[in-house]
Amino acid sequence: KGKIERNNTKRPTSAGTTTNSFFDRMSKTDTFATADMKGKIERNTKKSGPTGKTTNDFFDRMSKTETFACADMKGKIDRTPSKSVSTKKTSNDFFDRMSKTETFATAD
Repeated sequence: KGKIERNNTKRPTSAGTTTNSFFDRMSKTDTFATADMKGKIERNTKKSGPTGKTTNDFFDRMSKTETFACADMKGKIDRTPSKSVSTKKTSNDFFDRMSKTETFATAD
């Protein structure tokens, strides 16, 4: 009980070998890259995003917008904790109970 049995079976090796004819066929076959370079692949030129460029108005609005970092530097953000932090410490009773409790690891 508690021992792990491992299957040490090896994968069967292939009885066949790769022949030169395989490499001959592969060298004559068009890959996606070679077919694309030869112009055999038709690419979809439709763009999925907005076609307009970013205008100066965008940058003007962004320069006037106050970010969290800017507001924090100017002292506009209150960084005091909103919840009180518990100062209660874990007692030895907790560790005594845990040491006597049977866990999954000690159940075997």
